[in-house]
Amino acid sequence: MIACWGVDGSRWPGGRNVEVAVARQTSRTNRAFEPLGPPVVIGVSPASGVTGTRLLISGDNFGDFSDDILAVRIGEHACVDVTHRSRSAVECVVPEIDVETLQGNSGLTITVLSRAGLTSELAADTPVF
Repeated sequence: MIACWGVDGSRWPGGRNVEVAVARQTSRTNRAFEPLGPPVVIGVSPASGVTGTRLLISGDNFGDFSDDILAVRIGEHACVDVTHRSRSAVECVVPEIDVETLQGNSGLTITVLSRAGLTSELAADTPVF
């Protein structure tokens, strides 16, 4: 709980909005503020696809707001149309990935970058994208 006091030592009557920032995360509601840990990527569905395939990335610590996830990458390629669904789900569309990148590759790593600057990776163990 955070209590606010005026410079003269008096307690502020009623409620006031207070902004709390921890590890580049800022509270945006009057609810309890719990900073997120690093995102955790558990799985991706479907496990393979082509350019334009919509992926569902499941995990945890994806935040409560759309801007809590800064980027999703497949290998070195930025996913497009990233959509925050919930604290445990993010969707994105597979970007154009050149054939040379895929040749001889057993899979590409899925990386999620949070607003706090923390990342999580899932190494795909089957040929993907």
